[in-house]
Amino acid sequence: MTTIFSLTAQDTLASMLAKLRAASTGRVLLVVPADLALDAVSLRVLRREANLAHLDLALVTADPNLRAAAGREGISTFRDAVYAEGARWHRLRRERRLGLR
Repeated sequence: MTTIFSLTAQDTLASMLAKLRAASTGRVLLVVPADLALDAVSLRVLRREANLAHLDLALVTADPNLRAAAGREGISTFRDAVYAEGARWHRLRRERRLGLR
């Protein structure tokens, strides 16, 4: 089962993180409208939060720049929410811990 959240232009990073934390399943699909800008830092924070909560995260967007940026973070992207529900998603990249010696 996939939890789907449709975002709006008024959504902030904080509200997106709250949606992730409220997710009741292991798969969360964020439907991103064309007028909502997500930068690389926001994508990284979303990926890290999803990792901490043991969630799979994917985005639905038609924006090719957002799709590319999400791909660099290891976040699956789709153009259609219905297709995304049945598709296989990338496993999110885990952070590497750098030890100091």
